[in-house]
Amino acid sequence: MSSSNLDQVEEWLEELEHLIDFDAPGATGGTFGDELLDVYSEHVRERSIGAAKAPDGSNWADNAESTKRRKTTSTVGVESGQMLSLEEIEGERVITRDSAEQTYGKTPEAQAKLQWFTRGSKENPPPEDVPDCSPSGASNQPGRPAWGMDDLIEEDIAERVARRLERMAQEWGR
Repeated sequence: MSSSNLDQVEEWLEELEHLIDFDAPGATGGTFGDELLDVYSEHVRERSIGAAKAPDGSNWADNAESTKRRKTTSTVGVESGQMLSLEEIEGERVITRDSAEQTYGKTPEAQAKLQWFTRGSKENPPPEDVPDCSPSGASNQPGRPAWGMDDLIEEDIAERVARRLERMAQEWGR
C-alpha cells in the first residue's frame, strides 16, 4: 500500500493561489497592501519635494510671479505644505485580497487641486491619461505632471514582496 500526500499538495496549491493577499495583516500594523502603498507614497513625496521634477526628469515649471509673492516658500508644489503632505499623497485607499489602490487626496477639493497642478491653466490640453482633468484658475501656467509608478518604485515594492514570500516559504518549511 502506498501513501499519498495529495491532500497536502492541494492545500499548498490553494495557498499559492492567494499568495499575495493585500488585505492580510502587514508587519507594521496595517495591511500588506498598506505597506506597499506606503512605499509608493514615500517615493512620490521624496521626489516631489526634494527634486521638484516631472516623471520624465524635467523640472517642474516655476510658479507664477503672483504665486511667488503670496507663498512663504519658493518650493514648487508647496504653499501651505498640504498638497505634498504624506496624508494627501496617501489619499483614499481601497485594499482587497487581490488589489491595493490609492487615489491622491482625502477630499474632492484636494483631488481637484492635483488636477489643476497637473494640467496647469486652461490653455494646456488635459493629460492623455486624464482626459477630463480640470484646468487651474491661473493664466499661462504650464502643467506639472504628477508622479506615477516607475521602475525604481516597482523595484522597491518587488523587493518587499520578495521578502514577504521568503518569510512565507520559511514558515511553510517548518
